[in-house]
Order: sequence, then C-alpha cells, then structure tokens
Amino acid sequence: MGSRALLSRALLAVLTLVLIVVFALVSRRASAGLEMRDTASTYLARVRSGDCEAAWRLLTDSLGGLVLPGRLSILAEGTPSPPAFARIGAREERGRAISMLLENGQTRMVWLRRSPPDGYRVSGDTGLDGLLAGATIICRDYAEGVVAPAVRAGSTAAGYRCPFSGAPYGIDSLSGNLVCSAGHLGEGISLTGEACSIRRDSVVAELEAYLRAGFPAPGSLEEMWALSDGEFGRRGGYRCPDNGYSYFVLRDCEIYCPHHDKGTVSATLEQLLRAPAGPDVDR
Repeated sequence: MGSRALLSRALLAVLTLVLIVVFALVSRRASAGLEMRDTASTYLARVRSGDCEAAWRLLTDSLGGLVLPGRLSILAEGTPSPPAFARIGAREERGRAISMLLENGQTRMVWLRRSPPDGYRVSGDTGLDGLLAGATIICRDYAEGVVAPAVRAGSTAAGYRCPFSGAPYGIDSLSGNLVCSAGHLGEGISLTGEACSIRRDSVVAELEAYLRAGFPAPGSLEEMWALSDGEFGRRGGYRCPDNGYSYFVLRDCEIYCPHHDKGTVSATLEQLLRAPAGPDVDR
C-alpha cells in the first residue's frame, strides 16, 4: 500500500506540473495575442488622430526609415474608428498578420514583429503601403528639380535629404549618378546627361535607317514604329534613360529630350527628312 500511495503522489505531482505548464503556455499566448491586438489598435488610433510622431514610434526601425513621421498625416482621413474585430493570422515574411475589421466594413491588414524591449511594433500596414507607393515620384521630382541642379552647381549631395523618407542623397561611386539611400531613384539620376546623349544618337541612327529603307517621314518617333509595321523604331517611342517619364521628341530635324532640354542634330538626318520618300536601293 505504501508503494501505491507513493506512486499516486508522483503521478499527481507530474499531472499538476503538466497542468501548470499548459496553463502558462495558454496564458502566455493569450497575453501575447492581447498585446498584439492592443498594439495594432493603438497604432491605428494614433494615425487616425493625427498623432504622427506617436504612430511613427510604433513602426519597426526598418519601416520607420522609409517614411518621415509627418507623412503619416495623409493616412488619418482614411483610417476609421477602432476596429470592431481583430483576428491574429499566421506568421508571414512581414511579421505576424493582424486582420482588422473596421467600422466601415473594410479590412485593414497590419503586421507586427516583436522588438525587445519595446514589445510588438508595426512592420507593415496596407494603408501605409499605398502611401509608400508614391514615394518614388515625390523623391524623383525633388531630386531632379532641386538636388541635381544644385549638385551640378557645386553643392554636396549629402546636404540634401529625401522629402519622403528623410534619407540623405549621395553619389554612386561607380556610375557617378545621384542616388537616394532609401532606394527611390533606382540606379540613380545622371548628372552629366551622357547616357541620354548616347541614346539620342542611337535614335538618330535608327531614324536614318528607317528613311533609307524608303518609309515616309514620320510625324513623331511613335509613328516610325507604326508606319514600318514594327520593323523600325519602338512601340510608344523612346524614353530618356535618366527620366522614365520623359519621352524623346522628333522636332524638325532634331531628336530632342525635354528632360535635359537638349537635342541631337544630324546633317544626314536633315537631308533624308527633306528628301522625297523612295525605295531603298539596298533592299
């Protein structure tokens, strides 16, 4: 009987220990879930109220480095009152996903990462994703209109910062291009215009070959592709390599770049454009 009693006590002790461990794990998960919901709700509440600095401090360092606090004010109007329901999803590459059902019936996804000793911080937000999508345009407009001209005039690129992220500009050591350390300018903006000049020369050569083939003089570079059924030219025309939003223009006998306000003139091209169209003797 003594050994049975001893065994029963041992089993009871083991069972008690197991229950304590299970309770601790469940409590921990419940506590973590509550903390995540609270962090996500607090973040949205601060965005909605326009408390940009407080909302920005809830972002992870990597995400916060992509946007200045003041830019978050744009999100205030599109962020409704507290979520009616928040569901914790799976762990993803961006962090732990929190699906927030807002009072207007829309869903807002927020991702969280644990960041000791601060607890959970926001590592992603579908509302912020839309804002970040426009960062490239804002940065490029400022870099082309303000920074590049100043650097060409002798100023230091590091003295200027991206108006969206606050990251400093710099000069790429290999290409010599103006770059944004937040990555908004891609391979950068040429400060010399050399790439544009080379591209204009290639377009001149393409247009000369088109005219020698006997096709009629085009009214635009886009027409060169259409009139030759794609044999010459490029659908949609040619873009400046330093600015993807700027297209070359066929202006009189010149291939002109609006971005650099420069053109390439060829005496041969002028003769071909002014000559009547005829069959190419080499064809």
